[in-house]
Amino acid sequence: MSFPNWTSTLEQLSGQLTALLPGAAAAVGLLLVGWLVASLLRLLTRKLVVAVVARINTRLRPAESLSGTRVTEDAPRVMGAFVYWVVLLFFLAAAIDKLSLPVVTSVLQSLAYYMPRVLLAVAIIFIGLGAGIVANRWTTRVAAAAGVEYAPALGRLVQVAVLVVALIVGAQEVGLESGFFTATILIVLAAILGGLALAFGLGSGPIVTNIMASYYAAQAYRVGDVVRVAGIEGIVQEIRPTSIVLDTADGQVHLPARKYCDDVSVVLRKT
Repeated sequence: MSFPNWTSTLEQLSGQLTALLPGAAAAVGLLLVGWLVASLLRLLTRKLVVAVVARINTRLRPAESLSGTRVTEDAPRVMGAFVYWVVLLFFLAAAIDKLSLPVVTSVLQSLAYYMPRVLLAVAIIFIGLGAGIVANRWTTRVAAAAGVEYAPALGRLVQVAVLVVALIVGAQEVGLESGFFTATILIVLAAILGGLALAFGLGSGPIVTNIMASYYAAQAYRVGDVVRVAGIEGIVQEIRPTSIVLDTADGQVHLPARKYCDDVSVVLRKT
């Protein structure tokens, strides 16, 4: 074994390490700065998402609020974590570039290019989740008020439809080819929503009939008139959007407004 050869090898290794030290120090510095910036942006993102959700809740009815749902709990945490890793990935790519590792740098730069798109896709999906919950509660409330059977099921279907649309938009934002999938989903959604519209229309038919009849009854009657409608005699106390309130000898009677159109009505005395 030759000592000069060992000496030469150690000198070469020492020279290479010395050459790498400035780049390594710069890389460590970049990682430290990146960690600080990523942590700060994660905190700000969480607070921003919480504020946005709270602002949305103030504009919604209590029955449609997002309070207490997984969206309000998960959205700030997930969005904050995503921003954290996106920022850290950018600084990691810059740090590795200082170490003169072109292959790794190229891979990280490609990931850093797609991460903002993925972040936007995640945001779209969370917006779809929130919008789906609001649509579910609103549809359920309106359908139940209209007397439609299975109102909760209708609300759930609408929620799923909104979420599927959000997933499609998110997938397209990332760059996934989803033409056939999108067309299939849209056809299914059109069929579901068409069925919902038909069911809602059939279920709300009596309400629409009463609303129209109430309008025409208001043209013929005035509060205080003595009338006989469908064999019931009384004084008109109020004409509501869907009913006529009569004060009779037996008490207050709420007649469906359509009785004005369907049955014989007589004005016994005008006010």
